[in-house]
Amino acid sequence: GLKEVEGGTPIQEMEVRHRAQVERARLAGEYARSLPLGSVQRKKAMAVKEKQELKANKLRRKLKVARMPEGEEKKREEATLTRHGHYDRLKKIFRKDNPLSHEDATWTLPAGQTLVNVGRAFFGGTKPMYIFEDRSSPILRDGQVVGYKQYLFKEATNCIGMYKPEGALVTEAAAALQDKICGPYSIPAYAAVKDGKVLGSFQEKIETIGGEQQVDLFSWQTDPQDNIPADMKKEILREHTLDWLLCNFDTKGENFLHRTDNHLCSFDKEASFSKLKDGGAQHMSTEYKPHANDTLYNTLFTQFAQGNVTLDLSASLEQVTKVERMEREEYLGLFSKMLDQKYGPAGPDNTARMEVEEAMWQRKDNLREEYRSFYTDLIRRRREALGKAGKADDCGGFVDARGTFRFADEQGEPVA
Repeated sequence: GLKEVEGGTPIQEMEVRHRAQVERARLAGEYARSLPLGSVQRKKAMAVKEKQELKANKLRRKLKVARMPEGEEKKREEATLTRHGHYDRLKKIFRKDNPLSHEDATWTLPAGQTLVNVGRAFFGGTKPMYIFEDRSSPILRDGQVVGYKQYLFKEATNCIGMYKPEGALVTEAAAALQDKICGPYSIPAYAAVKDGKVLGSFQEKIETIGGEQQVDLFSWQTDPQDNIPADMKKEILREHTLDWLLCNFDTKGENFLHRTDNHLCSFDKEASFSKLKDGGAQHMSTEYKPHANDTLYNTLFTQFAQGNVTLDLSASLEQVTKVERMEREEYLGLFSKMLDQKYGPAGPDNTARMEVEEAMWQRKDNLREEYRSFYTDLIRRRREALGKAGKADDCGGFVDARGTFRFADEQGEPVA
């Protein structure tokens, strides 16, 4: 108990409280799982177990922040804790019961796999998440089953627990677009809909690299240096194309995964299209920041423009050409469920939907010229910064004689 740290530091006291709370949660789970599967008693006991886990997680996060050295990263995490605490209080008022948000709940994916809820997930964020296992996909090590393929279930709510079905539907659509333009580095996701009601979204859990080998873009964003491997910078540019098309300005460093195959991929696209009509969202820039924290892309491009970080801007060509090959019906068809939910069925009288579809299409149709304008401005700023610092210009390979950015597949002078 706390007697162990009598006269100790606040952090030592917090460590003991955290260990004690973790043990309470473990014992509550042990008791709940001893009860008959499907019984009312087991369901109630599981709810008690989850409350104990939530308390343990809250202490864990406070302890993590308390241990951090003073600086911008700690201030950012303290602000996040305060904001999430406010959201948690509101969720107690607005959040409704979800049939999938109970341990032992099951769901069948479109391909036929049955998933089983094995408990609450704690990966940050503001919405309740749960881990589901696919018991038909065992993970083997030395011939022994050591686990099962997992999925993360996120409820169809907003940050304060109010029903928001389009978030789950846009997650599914974003995954489909990510698969088309990011290839094998996409994360499969599916909306869960029952009797016409959207319950949430399932997203495949991706195994990641930990420890010193991990490229931690959250930490990098608080102290940016030119130490990201060149191939990973290209992958960030790849994901930038995805987020630009989705009109998603909520991708921070912590929204990237360093996969065990040593590639990056981004996740959490629920904010997509929420700023579609905002003036600042119409053109690429390094200044537009509609959410509490800045995007990783703003940080990276700003550092490039200031001459602090190198980037191979030509890497965006691969995604641009993939997008250009997609016809209107195919492209907008990816988002049909989301649009149906938010605006109703398509038709000549549904002007609100037609306006949104046209805005979405224009982001796709103007992609090459948008990049040309943006990258031209970045290069101009970089050249000025390098000149003031007395450093050599390294942008000549990206531009024509007029200083306009040109993709590698273009011949001659670009059209003004």
